[in-house]
Amino acid sequence: MAESVLFRIVKKQGQAELETLKELLEAREPAKVGNQKGGSMSIEESKAIVRRFTDEILNEKNLDRADEIMAQDYVDHGAMPGQAPGLQGSKSKWSMWVAAVPDLRVRAEDMFAEGDRVAVRWTAKGTQSGNLLGIPASGRSFRFTGMSVFRVAAGKIAEQWEEWDKLDLMQQLGVVPVAAH
Repeated sequence: MAESVLFRIVKKQGQAELETLKELLEAREPAKVGNQKGGSMSIEESKAIVRRFTDEILNEKNLDRADEIMAQDYVDHGAMPGQAPGLQGSKSKWSMWVAAVPDLRVRAEDMFAEGDRVAVRWTAKGTQSGNLLGIPASGRSFRFTGMSVFRVAAGKIAEQWEEWDKLDLMQQLGVVPVAAH
């Protein structure tokens, strides 16, 4: 009888240790998010796709890469007034920025991800040498900040929400006067 109790205690401790080990191993594996192809992507893979958007499309000005990085039914929740929907409309917006600000640089300051969302706090800087948002070339340099949230699905960016400091940009371009303190 004593052997039976001892056996049960050891067995119970062994099961508890196995459960603890299993939890530790699961915690070490990167989180996965499902995609439309039925596979899964790690959060790091989703962040890498968003980095490609910033690096290849905005900084390297390679708009042809958009077809590789963005979903064909991409939704731009930060569309400009009158912007056509979908990826083609967004390509037109990015093309306008690239033409007006050839030295545009966007830098991710912080990047966080959870599930299928990637959030980025970023800084954009450059010199306006062409028509930008209806504003004639000013030759002025600018620097402003913003935040974007991307939804990644099937290995591509499917949606983007963005908020950036438009007033700050307009003041730096000389369109809106800076308020006196």
